[in-house]
Formats: sequence, structure tokens, C-alpha cells
Amino acid sequence: MNIGFLFIGPALGENIIGFEAFYALKNIYNCKLFVFSNNKMKNLLEYCDFVDLWCPIEKEEINKYHCDYLLLSNSKSYFINLAKSTNAKRIICATKIPSLFSFRCRTVPIYFCKKYYHLSEREILLSFVRRINFKLYDSKIAAIDLNKAKIPTTKEHKDFVLSLIKPKVLDYLGLSNTLEHTPPINLIFINPFNHACPYNLHLDSWIEIANQVSKIPLCIPIIATYPQIHKDFISSVESQHDLSKFIIFQNNENLLNLTSFISQVSCVISPSTGTIHLASNQRIPTIGIYPKYDTRRWATYSKKYIFLDKPLSTINKEQENQVIEQTLSLLKQMLRDNEIKTVFL
Repeated sequence: MNIGFLFIGPALGENIIGFEAFYALKNIYNCKLFVFSNNKMKNLLEYCDFVDLWCPIEKEEINKYHCDYLLLSNSKSYFINLAKSTNAKRIICATKIPSLFSFRCRTVPIYFCKKYYHLSEREILLSFVRRINFKLYDSKIAAIDLNKAKIPTTKEHKDFVLSLIKPKVLDYLGLSNTLEHTPPINLIFINPFNHACPYNLHLDSWIEIANQVSKIPLCIPIIATYPQIHKDFISSVESQHDLSKFIIFQNNENLLNLTSFISQVSCVISPSTGTIHLASNQRIPTIGIYPKYDTRRWATYSKKYIFLDKPLSTINKEQENQVIEQTLSLLKQMLRDNEIKTVFL
């Protein structure tokens, strides 16, 4: 059986949520799995052994593989019509007017049936996987360990990360760079960066979270940057804050380096953005600084949240200070409950 997944969405988080569906497809239907998507997904799939091939989103590419089923992550009319123009035998998508009256479309009523209202995007994609064969899916899904649906990285990615952060951790601790390993630490990744969601804290508040985390025994705060924002970030903070209070991991464009980095930290504190979904994929504990509405569709694996009542454009300093206090309190509670594990680098 050949199954294609037309995976639309430019944001990192929109790509990451598909991996459990990919893993379920491969293990339930024993299929050849083709993912038609963007270059972010191509990067993430580079070493993935439960997807057979990445391809660009082009009708000619889809037609090459004569898909028995073609699943759509986005059910806008344009993409349904694109799928209908291909030679795919069956199309799995949300119930919309262009799909409702098509013999080839098998639809899932995610917009019309109450049982789907509280599902996350990840769970909705799994419901599309189920739509291929309800009985077979239900007989197998309980035995499939979706914790194995992690985005895989290599030793090369791990070594790249360690080469950048291990010397900084040892220096932070006042230890010799010649040590083979660091002592056990809680490496707390604090991510202030967010593009899509309008709810966030100002950068000064994120730096204050990092400063306070540095005072917690065995905890080291670390912030990851990438080429587009690194210089602006450094110039924004170096004149007003003590950069010695936290470590900076300067990544390149490779998302698998970010994935490997996240897999080696103890906890991630982040707004609703791709970084926190990458942590969920790697099963790393998270604290989401979230608007309540995002906890439905964009739920994290940990389901630990501090809620923002107002967007970045209107939140005031007092409200941000409350969020800082609540975040630190939750982090300390997770440490006491051993929900956060120490790491050795």
C-alpha cells in the first residue's frame, strides 16, 4: 500500500505535530509512506526511518507514487482541489464542501462533531490515520508506542551541540574545560522567541526568568539563538543585563541541531511556538507560557502551563511579574517532584 501525506504549513510547529501520525501509519498499515511538504520538513525527516521519502508539494511528484490514500494536514479548499486533481485513489481530509460531495474523499468532521472539539492538532491527525481503516486502527493503536515517534538525529548533531555548550557549562561552573563530563546539572532551556502567537512576554521578563533560574541549586539557564536573530538579541541584552547569568547556544540553520540540543536539556520554558512542540516530540518536560485557547489545538506533552490573559501588545509589567513568579514556582515544584531529570554533558 502506498500512502501519501500532503503536509502543509510553513511554521516549525505545524511540521512537528505530524510525526506521531507518520509513525502510526507505518506501523498500522505497513505501507510505503511519502510525505509531500516543505524544506523544514525535509530537514526534520533526513534520518527518519518510518517515512520512506520526502517530496515537494507538486502534483507531478504526487502522481509519481500512485497513492492508495492521500492524507491532508490542511483542508482548505485549495489543497482539497489539488489532491482531487492527482491520481490518488482515496483522499483523507476534514469535512468541507469540496470534499463532502466527492466520491474519492473520506472525511473526518472535525469542525462539526463535538468529540473533535477538544482534540489537539496531533490527535486530529491521528484521527485521519484512523479514517483509512477504523477496525484495523483500533485493533493496533494501543500496542504502538508513540513515544518512539521522535525526530531522529545523529552523533554528528550531538557532537556539534556539545562542542558549543559543554565548554560554556564548565566555565559557568568554574571547572576545567579538560573534564570529560560535566557534573549532574539541570539545564533549563529558556526560549523567548515566538513569531506566530500574539501572546508572549517582553524580552526583559524572559531575561529575569533566566536570572532567577540561575539562583536555583544545580540549575543552569540557557538560551538558544539562530542566525536571523542572534545579533539583535545580543545587542538588546548586553547593555542592560549580565550575560554571565545564563549560557547562549548559537545554533545554525539546521533544525536537527536544535532537536539534538533540546534532547539534551532538562526542561524547556517557552511560549506557544515550534520550539516547545519540538521538546514535546522529544519527550522533554516543558512549561508553556500560553494563552488558554492555545492549550486545545497546540497542547504540549507535559500539559504544564502558565496562562497569559493579555497579548504582548497590552500586557503590563505587573502582569508579567506575576507570570514570572508563577513560572518559577511551577519549575521548583517540578524539580521537587522529580519530573525534571539532571543531565551530564
